[in-house]
Amino acid sequence: MSKKRFPQILCDACFIVTTSVALLPTFAQAQIIISEVMYDPPGSDDKQEWIELYNAGSDSVDVTKYTFSDGSSATKHGLNTPPKNGGIGTLTMPPGSYLIIADDAVTFIAAYPSVENVIDSTMSLPNPNAGVEKSIMLYDEQKNLIDVFTYTGGTQADNKGDSLQRTDNGIIPAAPTPGAANAQVADTAQDTPAEIVTTTPDSASASPTPQAPVSSYVPPPLPVLFADAGSDRIETVAADVSLSGRAYDRTQKELTSLVRYQWNFGDGATAEGKSVIHHWDFPGRYAVTLTVANGDDSAIDRIIVTAEPARLSFLVYDDGSVAIQNLANRDLNLSRWIIRNGSQSFTLPEATIALAHAPLRIGEKTLGFRSSVQTELAYPNGVRVLGAGESTEPPAATEAIAAPVPQPPPAAPSVARRAVSRPTLIPETEPEIPPATPIPTATTSQVAATGFAMPHATWLWGAVGVAGIGAATGVLARSRRLREWEIEEEGGTV
Repeated sequence: MSKKRFPQILCDACFIVTTSVALLPTFAQAQIIISEVMYDPPGSDDKQEWIELYNAGSDSVDVTKYTFSDGSSATKHGLNTPPKNGGIGTLTMPPGSYLIIADDAVTFIAAYPSVENVIDSTMSLPNPNAGVEKSIMLYDEQKNLIDVFTYTGGTQADNKGDSLQRTDNGIIPAAPTPGAANAQVADTAQDTPAEIVTTTPDSASASPTPQAPVSSYVPPPLPVLFADAGSDRIETVAADVSLSGRAYDRTQKELTSLVRYQWNFGDGATAEGKSVIHHWDFPGRYAVTLTVANGDDSAIDRIIVTAEPARLSFLVYDDGSVAIQNLANRDLNLSRWIIRNGSQSFTLPEATIALAHAPLRIGEKTLGFRSSVQTELAYPNGVRVLGAGESTEPPAATEAIAAPVPQPPPAAPSVARRAVSRPTLIPETEPEIPPATPIPTATTSQVAATGFAMPHATWLWGAVGVAGIGAATGVLARSRRLREWEIEEEGGTV
């Protein structure tokens, strides 16, 4: 072999080895394993199937973004963070802890109330025939495959009440142990031990797989009471706002008795009760907290309320109607706002919404009275907001928005001036036309001198004089040229 070819051959060999290694299937280092599976419970499988995860490592692991395929398809299912769909506990698994992924968390908790961590997810575990294998695959948040649980049909776990449990000697059917250590001995009623998938060591002298370390960690008690203050919201400064809370248990059942509701509105004010009314005096963002208590149990929920100044104009029309013009960039809830005229008043009904940059016009018949210049708009608590023709915005800001409601085209200009409704009750007058500037006329002396009673007579006679002089000059010039021509002709004949 030539020495010159040896480096090239060596490089080719390195490339082949590297490529071969890269093409081999890879598995992430796993400390979360699938330890137990209930794939075929007695009776209907609907809402009864579940998978147990176990943290066999020495560190806590957050499995929030873990996914799994259930063996029936390639679809990867996620985990619902509790308390969604009735789940309880946490998705952070300390060393030596268990977590149940249930097809229906509420159903599982009812059957196994002592299990502490139950997560709801969607699954449909297949029930294979005897000798047919199915695999459940677990993936971490980087989508790495970290564990595979392969099982074969035809065991005691087929519709007989047992689950499949991972042990040192393989996967065996045994009485379910969700949330606890697995059995180490298969159920004696199993049909054929040969059908159980095992991982028996090749040599009888091989040492057994070491047991997972026992952790001294004691999980905190699971909550049994939950609070709901609603959703974040945007409200108007000084306008009353209705807030309603809710208290419920692990099964999402609302508690209706012996519950205390305590509100903190984030502006120094507090109140008690399931439903309360409050308003914020100044613009800003406020953290509103709700604390619920039932016996010795309590829970807290928090929302953010953003208070913004009102942006409105209030118009009255000579037909007795009014219009509330929303000048803001968002819709405005005007529920229970008040329109009043002296002792008469009208309260806007619940869920009255003024659309962004749009007028909300209300007629005299709906109001129950005829509007006037004394009509005003007030908050639900009675505090005055605006009077007739007033606005919260500078005039320049309202000119382009706060226009009267469009009317049909008028038949004639003279009729339209009196048919269009105007935003105030003060009668509008026709605009005054300033007197025209008088045309200059000739004075009495000019009339006497010229005999013409018309403007600029002097200028006219001057123009006539100039024209006459020009004509005379032209006649004289022509006579002179004719005379020169006659003399020249006579000289030529001599």
